[in-house]
Amino acid sequence: MSTIRMPEDVHARVHHYLFSQPGEHFAFLRARVSVPAGTPIFLVHDAALIPDGDVTVSKHGWELDPNVLVGIVNEAIRAGDALIEVHNHGGSTPRPSRLE
Repeated sequence: MSTIRMPEDVHARVHHYLFSQPGEHFAFLRARVSVPAGTPIFLVHDAALIPDGDVTVSKHGWELDPNVLVGIVNEAIRAGDALIEVHNHGGSTPRPSRLE
């Protein structure tokens, strides 16, 4: 099983962004990867918080602006980071994301 570790300040910033206001919100955690004894550990060092204006809601779900997404991916590639997408579900009843 993999493990995600992150500094308290990054966790606080992401948690506040995701849960301090109504609606569904998105972020990407940036992490280094370590594999001691064959078990991956993701060491988060930063997060990209996706502004609501860069997300479109349609009948198919939520879509991130492709230019924003490409920028985040390119920054991670240049830095050698792994990306971990996180989001809330914007409501009082948690549920899994739909798969289509």
